[in-house]
Amino acid sequence: MAKSSSQDELRASQVRRAANGRENGRCGFVGRDGRRCSERGFIEFHHVHPYGVGGEATPGNIELRCRARNAYEARLYYG
Repeated sequence: MAKSSSQDELRASQVRRAANGRENGRCGFVGRDGRRCSERGFIEFHHVHPYGVGGEATPGNIELRCRARNAYEARLYYG
């Protein structure tokens, strides 16, 4: 069991590092006008393919969003 837990922790840290490095620690939301959100506080992990419908926590599926943009994208997807 401990081995699986440590593997999960390693994977989670790899995902966090990848998302933070790619997004430079700030919200990665880009609006219709092409401008990127500049928020650096209240940052959350956003599943591009939502977790609730099978999206995995992989570096390619996780992006950073501020709380407001993450909630906005959830409303767009789930209604």
